[in-house]
Amino acid sequence: MACAPRCSGGSTSRRVLGCLANELANAQPQRAHAVLKLQRTGAYVVSVRAPLASPSGADALCSRFGGGGRARAAGIDGLPADDLDRFLAVFASTRWGEQAPMRPYDGDDDGGSGRRTHR
Repeated sequence: MACAPRCSGGSTSRRVLGCLANELANAQPQRAHAVLKLQRTGAYVVSVRAPLASPSGADALCSRFGGGGRARAAGIDGLPADDLDRFLAVFASTRWGEQAPMRPYDGDDDGGSGRRTHR
């Protein structure tokens, strides 16, 4: 799990989160990854990557917290700070599926949710 520094900018900083999550996933394909950025509102933007070795479950995890996306890559636009501990516990206990062959993440598989305005 990584926490990105607070920075200004909407979609650009979200895109950076997705790129960082992809880099982490490619560097450690056996592990799931979540990158969080604290917003000025006090909520977090979250980018989740399922393990490349078991590439499913990111969408189900994020949908439990109002987000969405794809099985391999998903996100949450506004995780309330009060839900952070619960998110971390659910993330840590998630049993990642084994439905697709392993392949590296690329910029086209960013995993934005249906509720997000960026890809």
